[in-house]
Amino acid sequence: MRPKTSISATEPDIRLPIGARGVSKAREILFGAMLLSIVCAVACTGCSRGQTQSASGAYRTIRLRSTIRLPVILIEGSPSELDSQSRIDVLAIVAGGSDELPQGPGSFAVMDDGSYLVADPVRKRLAIYDSKGSYRSQWPIGFAAGSVSEITRGLYRVVDAQSSDEHVYDDQGRSVSAVPAAAQPPLEAMLTSPTQGVITGGQPGKQIKVILQSGTERLISLQPLSTGGNGAVYVAMEVGASGGESISVSKRVRKYSPGGELISEVTDIPLDYYLVPNDELRLDKDVLYQMAPSRTEIRMNSWDMK
Repeated sequence: MRPKTSISATEPDIRLPIGARGVSKAREILFGAMLLSIVCAVACTGCSRGQTQSASGAYRTIRLRSTIRLPVILIEGSPSELDSQSRIDVLAIVAGGSDELPQGPGSFAVMDDGSYLVADPVRKRLAIYDSKGSYRSQWPIGFAAGSVSEITRGLYRVVDAQSSDEHVYDDQGRSVSAVPAAAQPPLEAMLTSPTQGVITGGQPGKQIKVILQSGTERLISLQPLSTGGNGAVYVAMEVGASGGESISVSKRVRKYSPGGELISEVTDIPLDYYLVPNDELRLDKDVLYQMAPSRTEIRMNSWDMK
C-alpha cells in the first residue's frame, strides 16, 4: 500500500512569511517538509516489509509435479505360483495375512537418465523402467533385494533382504568388486525437543535447525535425505498433529540452504500405501521422488525442488 502523506497537528509548526517573496519562500519550505515526510514514510515502509519477511521466514511450498504408475501383480498365495517368465514387465507383491506383512518392492534408485531401478524381491531381480514408466529391462541378481541405492553416478549398492550382504553393480548390471569411498560424511539428525531438531554433517562446524512453528504439531521423526545442488540439505520429517482424541500423521520434506535457511517445503506426500517401503524417498538432481506401493500399482511421485 502506498503511504498517505497529510499535514496535521503533528507536522512541524511552519510560520509563513508575509508578501510575494514570502509566499514563494513559504511554498518552498512547505514542499520540502512534505517531500521529507514522503521519503521517511517510504523508507519506513520498506523497513517494515524487510522485517516481516525475515521474521516470517518466507519459503516456497512445492506441489506434486507428476505421478508415474508401475504395474503390479498381487499374489494371494505362495510366491511359487508366479511364473518367472510371465509378464516380465510386472512387479510382484505377495499379499499379507492376519499376522504377516505384504512383501514386494520397497526400494528404488533413480538412474542418470531418469529411469527407475526398482528392487523386485519376490522375483529376485532389479527391474528398470524409463522416466515415463515403460518397462525397459531387468537385472536377474538371484536374491531378494531389500534395498537399492546409488553410491555414485553409475554404481549402485544392493542389500540382500535375508543375509544383509551388500553387492555393487554398475549401470549395466555387472557386479563390481571395488567400491569407492564416500565423498562426504553422512548427515545425522537429532530431535532436541517436541518441536525442534538439528541436522549435522553438512558444512563443518555448522548445524541446521529444524523448527515447527505450529503450537499443535509435534516432530515424530527426523531424517536427513541428502545434499543437493549448491550444498542444499534435504530433510524428511514426520509430524503429528492432535485433533481431539485422534492424532494425524503427515510427512514433509524441507530444503535448507547450507547456512540453515529454509528455502522450500513439500507437504502433500501421500501415505496411503499398501506396502510400507524400506526406502520411500530418494533425491536426484534436486528432484524428490517417492515410492508408494498399492495393491494394484506402484506410484512413483515426484516434486521439483530446484
